[in-house]
Amino acid sequence: MISSVEDVDDTLRRASGFAQRFLEKGDMADFVRAVGYLGSLLDSPFRISAAPFGIALLCEEKADSLLDTDIKAAEDFFKKAAKYYFIAAAMPDDGGYNSSRAKVSLATLIDDCLIPVNHGEDRDKVSFDLCLEAANAGYAEGQMSVAAKFYAGRGVEKSLPDALFWMKEAQKNKAQLCPDLQAEADCAIIVIESDLAAENLSVPAGRSVQDNSRPPTP
Repeated sequence: MISSVEDVDDTLRRASGFAQRFLEKGDMADFVRAVGYLGSLLDSPFRISAAPFGIALLCEEKADSLLDTDIKAAEDFFKKAAKYYFIAAAMPDDGGYNSSRAKVSLATLIDDCLIPVNHGEDRDKVSFDLCLEAANAGYAEGQMSVAAKFYAGRGVEKSLPDALFWMKEAQKNKAQLCPDLQAEADCAIIVIESDLAAENLSVPAGRSVQDNSRPPTP
């Protein structure tokens, strides 16, 4: 029974231990235990986004491991990952940006055609909207994703000024990024600025894009 913050911390610690063992050894018993501990948090009064996000990460990891051996099972695990990413995405963001991380993860699964979108929806537009929500919440990887989509014109009209704006926003939040992504953002800014100069365009001060769209139901 989870009835205190201490119980939550203890449950997360136990889940993390089994999750790490699963990632290292691939033992399904550890997967089941980790998901069980995280699932108990979903059924408790302490509904935190780390629980569904953690389950989704484990399901996606399991799906990836099955791609070369059992496509059907991999598809099922990708769908389970999407389900829990969706739950996390619907929760308020916290200090770990789990809600925003879930939105970007959902967008990646959609971009890679690993999960379906709702009937009649445009896959690229759904992915862009998810990333834009994360970007507007201040999540650096979401901002990089939005910049890339503006640059490529994927799910949104191509716009180099918007691409540069969002990549610079990600650069401002580079403390969130690993060194490789920091370097990627720095290089992308150089490329976009070069393209802007070639087209004789500029970035209006304070440019920003807002959107209130919601993630699709898996």
